Parts: sequence; C-alpha cells; structure tokens
Amino acid sequence: MNQRAYYIMGPSGAGKDSVIEEVSEHFGAEISRPPRYITRKIVRSDAELHNVMSSETFKEFADKSCFSLYWEANGFFYGYDKQWLEDLAEGKIVLLNGSRSYWAEAKLRYGEKLCPVYLELSPESQTERLIGRGRETHEQIEKRIARSTQLSHIGEDREIVQINADQPLESVVNDFIALLLSHRPLVI
Repeated sequence: MNQRAYYIMGPSGAGKDSVIEEVSEHFGAEISRPPRYITRKIVRSDAELHNVMSSETFKEFADKSCFSLYWEANGFFYGYDKQWLEDLAEGKIVLLNGSRSYWAEAKLRYGEKLCPVYLELSPESQTERLIGRGRETHEQIEKRIARSTQLSHIGEDREIVQINADQPLESVVNDFIALLLSHRPLVI
C-alpha cells in the first residue's frame, strides 16, 4: 500500500487541531500526531501540540535543515521536523496541520507522501469561531478573514479532498474518519 500522510489545511478556525485531536483519540496508537514548532506562545485554548521557539531559533533550525516542512503565516513561523517521515515509513497514519499557502511547496517536496485535505469554512463561521476562541484581536481576525478569501482557490484543486467544516465538529470528525477508512486496504 502507498502510505501517505494527511496534510490538513483550511482557514483559521476551521478546527484543524480539534479534528486531529479527535481522530487521534479514535485511532489511538495507529496515529502519528507530530508536534509543530511555532513562534507563537501556547494559550490555554490551544488544541494542538506544539513546541514554542523564538523567531531567531526557528530561522537557525531552518538554515540547518532541521525541518522537513516550514512556512510563515499570520506573522508566525511553523514547522515540522523529520520524525513524521519515519512514522510514515513505519505504517502509521500521520496527521499534519499544514498551511494552504505552503501547499504548493509541500507538494513539490513530498507530493507522493501527502494526501491533501481541505477543511472548508464559510467566512461567517470563521468570524464566529475566531471571536469565540478569543485568541486574536478584532484587527487580527479581519486579516485572517481577508487571507482566507485570498487563499480560498486552493481548496478548489481536484486533487485535494474537501470536507465541510461548517458542520458540527462531530460530523467533520466522522467525515475525516470515513476518509481514512476508505484509504485502508481491504483484508480478504
């Protein structure tokens, strides 16, 4: 079987980290949920696993090729080390919280190893969720909505699996689990 990591992308507030957390609980030890390295501090409402780095340290790691994937978005740097590649080689289901703007680069680097998944979210739902999580200022929310509008065309690519994130989290998780199960080989 051609094992692929799931590169999950979508606008801020689409629930990427929540979906990853719920799917991880469902599949248990079959899942690899590698932490990202981010130059943003951890807040209590974060569902994601991440390691905090200064921008200077992040850039130093990037210059030394310590990251397999890395990008800048919303004023922060994000990256993954190379552990996910080993987990993938061991047959684990790898879930990566990716960036829409970085997808073209990720595809160039690891295209055959990645299954792109786009969590679609309407601007209305995005605004409501960003206000609800209370992590961004009004100005930051407006910038994220504008960025989402600019990047919405990425989800239209035919090779990208679309999941409607406007629905309740449980439904999004169930759709994602169905996707994972559809990629499993049949046992005869």
